[in-house]
Amino acid sequence: MVGQGMADNPMNLLLVPSPIPVEISLVEIVVFTRSGHLELKNTDPDDNPSVNFNYFKEPDHLNKCVEGMKTLISVVASEAFSKFRFREVSVQALINLIVKLPVNLRPRHVLGVDALRVIDGSTFRGSPGANPQATVMMLGRYMGNRILHDRFS
Repeated sequence: MVGQGMADNPMNLLLVPSPIPVEISLVEIVVFTRSGHLELKNTDPDDNPSVNFNYFKEPDHLNKCVEGMKTLISVVASEAFSKFRFREVSVQALINLIVKLPVNLRPRHVLGVDALRVIDGSTFRGSPGANPQATVMMLGRYMGNRILHDRFS
């Protein structure tokens, strides 16, 4: 059935600017996997669908995510990793940076159709992670919220 069995891996992320040239590396700490579903709530195209990945369905899921992030932080703070990051930037400052990064998106216009925008993964220069579909869905939701904000402000 359409929309059933959707799966995604929750991912912890920490962006670490480096003083030396390095390849971009996506390290994913998968702490649990669940499958969920997507369904339309109604036939109104302006309404968001109901998306449920079943994140945090089990009581220990949040604790596993927190422990995964603690592991990532300890690696970045380690002496072995120190040559790959600016020493004067604390790990807490890196965490603060990731939540404040601006998103620069240019939705594509569809010729001949007013008020329709497309967010398409084929325009990405590289894969944004282990599950590009989830990234496209999140960017689509973000752009929808941004369009509504711009329209009503």
